[in-house]
Amino acid sequence: MKQRQDRHKAKPPTLFLTCEHAGNEVPRAYRELFSKSPAILETHRGWDPGAFKIASELSKISRAPFYFTKVSR
Repeated sequence: MKQRQDRHKAKPPTLFLTCEHAGNEVPRAYRELFSKSPAILETHRGWDPGAFKIASELSKISRAPFYFTKVSR
């Protein structure tokens, strides 16, 4: 019976962190859409200020893989 329990032992969950809004870069194909109001990219609507730093630090503390993009959503 013990052998069966060991085989079905629960594994710890895997953790990874993402930060999809770490910057305000706009792909070349879409830059024209912002030509009349480029200042909007500098606001919270263009990116999440501080998000990259927080996610990066959490990744270091937890030793979790960290994936990010600096392209504005």
